[in-house]
Amino acid sequence: MAEVGSQVKNPQVGDKITAIVSSGGYAEYATADANLAIPIPAALSFAEATTIPIQGISAYTLLKFPARPQPNESVLIQAAAGSVGLYLVQLAKSMAVKKVIASQVHRKKLT
Repeated sequence: MAEVGSQVKNPQVGDKITAIVSSGGYAEYATADANLAIPIPAALSFAEATTIPIQGISAYTLLKFPARPQPNESVLIQAAAGSVGLYLVQLAKSMAVKKVIASQVHRKKLT
């Protein structure tokens, strides 16, 4: 982060963040709402962190609201090989569900 507004306490200049922005996402600099800034863990590169705002939040929303898995339940994640599916697997595991079943969709090439 290069600069923050006068009322912003967190994040701070120099913090690695990602966020959904309304425009300019491919620019060298972009403006984001500080309340929507997502800290990038030290172990992630900027390239890896670019998936957090869309795929990561999509997966979290799917699990947290419609699915609401409980620790004693199993979760089936279809098409787990895609970006949202990969997040679903990791987030379900972090929610300590009993069992995470991940399936991949195999497409047979039609001739």
